[in-house]
Amino acid sequence: MAATSTPLPPDTENQTYLTVHALLAGGLWLPYREVFQDSLHEPPEVGSDIPFIAFLITHPTHGRALFDLGMRKAKQHAKGWPPALKETLDEFRVYGRCEEDIVDALRKGGVDPAEITKIIYRCVDTHLHWDHVGDPLPFTNAEIILGSDGKVLLDDAWPSNPNSPFMALPANMHADFIDFAEPKKYKRVAPWGPYERAVDLFGDGSLYLVDSPGHVPGHLAAATRVAPDSFVFLAGDTCHNRLCYAPGGRLVSELNHADIETARKTAKRLVELDVCYPNAVVVITHDSLRKEEMPFFPDSDLRGWAENEIEKRRRRA
Repeated sequence: MAATSTPLPPDTENQTYLTVHALLAGGLWLPYREVFQDSLHEPPEVGSDIPFIAFLITHPTHGRALFDLGMRKAKQHAKGWPPALKETLDEFRVYGRCEEDIVDALRKGGVDPAEITKIIYRCVDTHLHWDHVGDPLPFTNAEIILGSDGKVLLDDAWPSNPNSPFMALPANMHADFIDFAEPKKYKRVAPWGPYERAVDLFGDGSLYLVDSPGHVPGHLAAATRVAPDSFVFLAGDTCHNRLCYAPGGRLVSELNHADIETARKTAKRLVELDVCYPNAVVVITHDSLRKEEMPFFPDSDLRGWAENEIEKRRRRA
């Protein structure tokens, strides 16, 4: 670890660990000009298919949470997304790509959506972009957690605003907006490794929601403690390709981030996390390589995979 790096919070004597499963929840076509700054000249036909990876997080006493909901099913496209998104959905070739959504994936693994107690919208990424919010209606007992900067998007969302690309939350769902400056009921952690601030969601060091601004207002990452001295870091849409953080030689595109200067600062923090903290394995939402490397629900959780990855990273360090 670099001498200037702030150590990640250590395990406590009676540390609680999370069980984290990866779930596939759709996919899309992403033009490279939306991914890399050095590809701005490329036409939209130049790009790649990418997955959407969501996460089921199980705490031994606080129950089950989801980090993102992924995409809506293909049959919901016409009625499920704001009309203002049509051009974007056409460019990203979304139609027909999600025959089974996250609800289907959970039920196949024996998990009823009613068991989910929290949905973390990374927009707090999870976030309020169309490919992350899915269909929240089946999650009848879930509280939605968002970054406070994302509240402005909801205050003027579709359908109240017919021109908004953001979808309003169901009226019967409670939303908890986290303000990192004054997190109130959550313990503030500042810094968390290379990041300026985070909150300890359960108060036991098992799950940190990390302020990761730039992509959209209120964008979040999540650091999940899955084993002794072992984290899986869910980086959301900090970037859309591993080359932007490992090794980090390609800048994120100005076309895909609301605040590009801040987004690039956040991406640099992810590079530092990957380089200087071998006990944290990074996973971004749309990583095609991770899709081939990781186990997926309902098969094995990520603990064994993460421990193997961390051992390899420590041997290289």
